[in-house]
Amino acid sequence: MEKERIIRKYIVGLFIEKAFDEILGPSGYTVIAFHVKTKHNRDIIDIFVEDPKKALTTIQESLGIGEYLSEVLERALSSHMEKILEHPLKGDIYNKDEFYVLAKKCLLKRNEST
Repeated sequence: MEKERIIRKYIVGLFIEKAFDEILGPSGYTVIAFHVKTKHNRDIIDIFVEDPKKALTTIQESLGIGEYLSEVLERALSSHMEKILEHPLKGDIYNKDEFYVLAKKCLLKRNEST
């Protein structure tokens, strides 16, 4: 079970880091990770692995951004996944298992195109 958790954390972490850097610009992930760690004393990737929706709420609280900007970030993340996968997302992407599967598919799709 621990091995699976480590693999999930690696895959989700790699995806989130790349996605936030592309959505928010260079160092986007670093800024978010720093503020979450400072304010909540938790690794943002651990929170994404446990509960993706809570991770986005935690980012909102850590950065002091309003609900509107938080929704924009959520939509940007969904749109980013759709763009990579080249089709609309189905299901609840904030379910931790579904999010993991989508993150994994996005990383695999990216590797195919490079």
